[in-house]
Amino acid sequence: MNFGILFARHIHPETAGLARYAQELAGDAPMPPRRRFNPDDLGAIRNYIYMIEVLRPENDYFFSMSGCRMRILFGMDLAGTRLSDLGDFELRQALCKTYDCVVATAKPQFMRAEYIWPMRKFVPIERLLVPLADDDGQVCAICGISVPEIADIDLEMYAGHGPAMLVREDSLMLDAG
Repeated sequence: MNFGILFARHIHPETAGLARYAQELAGDAPMPPRRRFNPDDLGAIRNYIYMIEVLRPENDYFFSMSGCRMRILFGMDLAGTRLSDLGDFELRQALCKTYDCVVATAKPQFMRAEYIWPMRKFVPIERLLVPLADDDGQVCAICGISVPEIADIDLEMYAGHGPAMLVREDSLMLDAG
């Protein structure tokens, strides 16, 4: 796994940290193994990480972990929740489409986007989704990191005002093989 194209861009240190960790775990393999992936190895970056388990044959996803910054960004703690249980249909459909693409291609996806909170505050974010492999080399999970381009103290002011909604995105599927 090689994130050279991503490292050549101006990206947040947290995003680069996840990419370096995934690249190190993968070695010469196309994806890092899920069994070796430990968010605790990432230090403070863990606060921006979320883990999504692929549920087959249900074609659903389960959020098994959500860092504290993600709980603020999403306006809720998704850990322990299935994607199909999210109440917002449009959000559920958009996330399912994105996750399905990562699973189908077994390639990381990088995105810059803009979210808006209910009080009309726009916040740009950067997101990286990294597929993780089971022992048979199939995608069994996705590790995501979403880094808002706003100071943590400012992000905390939005907590409790509801979830942010995606208003714009520019995605890049990475050929990290």
